[in-house]
Amino acid sequence: MLIVLPFTWAGGAEATPNAKQKGAAGPSDIYFRCMTATLASFRRWHPDARLVLAVDVAPPHPFDEQLRQLGVTTRLGTFAHRPPAGFPPRFVTSLYLLDALRSGRAVPGWDRLVVIDPDLFCMEPLDRLLSALDRTPG
Repeated sequence: MLIVLPFTWAGGAEATPNAKQKGAAGPSDIYFRCMTATLASFRRWHPDARLVLAVDVAPPHPFDEQLRQLGVTTRLGTFAHRPPAGFPPRFVTSLYLLDALRSGRAVPGWDRLVVIDPDLFCMEPLDRLLSALDRTPG
C-alpha cells in the first residue's frame, strides 16, 4: 500500500490562516508538525506501507529528520495544476492533489494508493475501510 500526503506552500502564509500561529519557528511549521504526526499515526498501524510526502517545498528541520526516521519518502514536485481565473483564493492549493497523484503513480511497487490530508490521525488499521471499498462498485 502506498499512502500519499500532498502539501503545497504555493499559497504562502497569506493564503493560510494557520500559518500565522504564534510560537512557530517558521510559517509552515504548524503544517509540518501536523503532517509528521499524521504520518506517524499511519506508520503505527501500517508498518509495511510506503509513506510519501508529496510537497513543493522541502520539510524544514527538525521535521525532515523526523520524517526520515518514520521511513517517509519526500517527493518534491512543482504545483503544475493551477486553477483558472476566478477560482476561490482559499482553495487554490486544493488542486495540488492532482500533482500529488502523479507523484504517487511514479512510485513503483504498490497495489493500492491512499491519499490522506495533513489533519488526519489513524486510530486503527485501514483494513475494514479498504475491504468495504473493494465491495463498492464504481
